[in-house]
Amino acid sequence: MRKIAYLVAVILAFAGCGNEKSSHTDAASSASSADTGKQLASVTIDEATGRARDAYGHTIEVRPYQRMVVASLGAVETLYLIGGEDAMVAIATSRGGVWPEEKTALLPSVGNVARPSFETIISFDPDIVILSAMSLDIAESLSGRGIPVFIHDATSIEDIFASVELLGDLSAKESAAEALIAEKRARLAEVASAVAKRTVRLKGAFLYSANPVMGFTNESLPGEILNLLGVTNIAVGLSGKRPIISSELLISENPDFLFISMSIENPEDLLRAESAVARTRAGREGHISTIPSSLILRPSPRIVDGISTLQEILAEIPPAPEEG
Repeated sequence: MRKIAYLVAVILAFAGCGNEKSSHTDAASSASSADTGKQLASVTIDEATGRARDAYGHTIEVRPYQRMVVASLGAVETLYLIGGEDAMVAIATSRGGVWPEEKTALLPSVGNVARPSFETIISFDPDIVILSAMSLDIAESLSGRGIPVFIHDATSIEDIFASVELLGDLSAKESAAEALIAEKRARLAEVASAVAKRTVRLKGAFLYSANPVMGFTNESLPGEILNLLGVTNIAVGLSGKRPIISSELLISENPDFLFISMSIENPEDLLRAESAVARTRAGREGHISTIPSSLILRPSPRIVDGISTLQEILAEIPPAPEEG
């Protein structure tokens, strides 16, 4: 099995810009490698035994499978990106769709990703089942029937790359997985270069709820994205991964931009729900952008494309006028 090279060059480039370190980056950088394998938050591969273990203790043999039921949207997207879709016999679905929709819509469904049907899953006679962390309740039942189960729960960008490598092994698309990882790392390096050239450090947040206003701290994948983009997350220091952001904090921090997603469909929804937003630079100058949640929350390599798009949005925001 191939070893995953860490994002050392990219991380150092961001650190040189003076960014705070996110907990996910720290976790990836400090992951220890044993003689027989490597440890990451969501994937442990033991190269001596040829087995992989997820963050919840489920172990599988690392080899190609032919009848995969994939109830993790990020894993479905990854398998399509590396050309491993022929190994899937059924997938879980989502109200918002699963990329590439024109192809995934044709696959049999085992139900919604949050509640896939146990009975439907076993009806496909799978040789492995890939679940998301939302489906832990059926994992043990599947294991009890002798069906290999793996929880696809990447919580950092480095975890996502580790998962790409593993899914390449499971679908006999190792070379395609390596190429995809290299492509996405190169794209992150381009973002790092753009961040290094930026002369002004912007402030902002990812918001997913307008009433109350709630965002993500750096101890989350969206928080790691903000860190990689070289901006200050105004939610840093608040309790929990998805804290409430008060009116007072919005006004005092005066964010330059706000990215909205999930239950906030458009800027008008946010402005109606929280009057303090209009008193921020983001609200006054219209720097509020709606971002598809799949680009910041779904553990798929496509998240790198989302980061690149967000960098382009931020590049269009001029420096704040000096107070005088």
